[in-house]
Amino acid sequence: PLANEVGPVLIKAAEVIDFSAMEIRSWGEDPGNILQTAGKALAVLKQVPHATQVIQNSYEHVTNIDTADVNGELQAAIEQVQGLLSDALGRLNPIAEKTEQWEEKLRSTLNLLGIHNDVLSG
Repeated sequence: PLANEVGPVLIKAAEVIDFSAMEIRSWGEDPGNILQTAGKALAVLKQVPHATQVIQNSYEHVTNIDTADVNGELQAAIEQVQGLLSDALGRLNPIAEKTEQWEEKLRSTLNLLGIHNDVLSG
């Protein structure tokens, strides 16, 4: 699930979300791309919480591995994976918590522009 479900979502999310600034990226200069960009943004915003949950589930599974009888190298590798998953969650949880707010704000902005939800694929 990590590679197949999470990877593609995070790649798309990076195009829509500025993870450092914790903001939605600009829609660009071309007004003709607003519908396409907004539809893409809405679709990605809906997928981020699920991707975050997949990482959470993976973290819990790795954390539950009993390493008491495992050799040192394997134990170190398991701990490294735990650390990487924990770091990913630390970065994604705040993003996932904001996705609903961003989605509502985006839809509201589009409605103000006269673009209604049924026009969008998101």
